Amino acid sequence: MKLNLIILTISYCFTITAQTFTGKIISKGNLTPVEYANIGILNKNIGTTSDASGNFSIDLSSELKNDTLRISCIGFETRNIIVSDIIQSKSKDIQLSEKTYNLTEAVIVPKRYKEKTLGINARSKSIQAGFSEHLLGKEMGVFLPIKKSAKIKKINLNIATCNFDTVFYRINVYEVKNLWKRDFENILKAPIYINIPKDKVKETISINVENRDIWVTGNCLISIEYVKDLGKGQLFFCAGIGNSTYHRKTSQGKWSSTPIGIGINVLADVEY
Repeated sequence: MKLNLIILTISYCFTITAQTFTGKIISKGNLTPVEYANIGILNKNIGTTSDASGNFSIDLSSELKNDTLRISCIGFETRNIIVSDIIQSKSKDIQLSEKTYNLTEAVIVPKRYKEKTLGINARSKSIQAGFSEHLLGKEMGVFLPIKKSAKIKKINLNIATCNFDTVFYRINVYEVKNLWKRDFENILKAPIYINIPKDKVKETISINVENRDIWVTGNCLISIEYVKDLGKGQLFFCAGIGNSTYHRKTSQGKWSSTPIGIGINVLADVEY
């Protein structure tokens, strides 16, 4: 059987003034487009992503005028704007400042590491979960329990069904600040994209990230995000009962969990 991760939406009938805001995300430093930035109303499941040219559209109703629109992208500082301010603004360009990373002094301490597979290695296609809704910014991932530190070397996705012509997704790595409050912070300094044609999709997609120097300290979340409109199609992962998948409907939305674990795992050097 095929079990989808389903988010129920209850519709109410009332009169509101809807407005589609169309804009462009650009870098403040050189005014170049920022591709696949996350744009959304904080915790409201109303969001989208910019395209490869930085352009985006989002529906902003009058009831959201006092809410916060958050714009974020790996490598840039997050920006928050009150909805009423962005609607009244004459400029449709939203600038993001590039993030600077401070280099800390290296202290060499002897540590022991062991190569381990972390995450969910579900391979059965009898239970599947994944992307059937075409919602930009939709994201799902799995929890990785890490007591000390680990270096992520490879990310594996166990695929059950894929009928997109091209697979284009983004991989995110989050530090888990508070699992119960769903407080996750992206630690990547540069984006990781999967971009392969359907005929090259195998039962397991493996992404070698050893040269990206991805170190995590403590628990983390590995996710996959739908950031580009791929047209008609579906992508489902092998899944199993007994683990959880963390997911959110769109950019800047509220994280939830479902007791079905999708087949995402990593190969890592784990400190012990």
